[in-house]
Amino acid sequence: MNSLSSRLTQLAGYRGTICSVRERDYLLRRINAEEEPLVGRALAARSTLIEATTDLIRHLHWADFELLVGLLFERGGWRRLSGVGGSMKDIDMLIEQPLTRERASVQVKSAADQRTLDINIAAFEASKVASRFFFVCHSPRGPTPSCTLFICGAVPCLNAIMSSC
Repeated sequence: MNSLSSRLTQLAGYRGTICSVRERDYLLRRINAEEEPLVGRALAARSTLIEATTDLIRHLHWADFELLVGLLFERGGWRRLSGVGGSMKDIDMLIEQPLTRERASVQVKSAADQRTLDINIAAFEASKVASRFFFVCHSPRGPTPSCTLFICGAVPCLNAIMSSC
């Protein structure tokens, strides 16, 4: 009953009476498990937005992409410890969770393949500067590893390969 529209549930107050259902089409769609037309339009618009956003991100200059990634981590509660465009070897960003003091190193690439990822994981393991490593790439080349996940909230606009070594 909670997932039904109030257009239909307003009839619940008239128990034991016979009344007509004004929202007949809605009721039939619910009974037949059919998608609401407005929901279908919203999902199509969301899909179009995701595609356009993905294309926009792929066309960002590498410095702008790194800035975007930094903003996304900050939005997720991480605090950046390193400066923008710093000169740390093998790390684009060093970030920290303020509550737990967990540190993570972040490597941002516009394009990368599995070999690039492997080199960066090895560098992370050798550095001992953080307990977690994020490798963020918007245009992976070659087969995508099984550990691919999407960050950016619920919108899959960035391919991020994450390793908790």
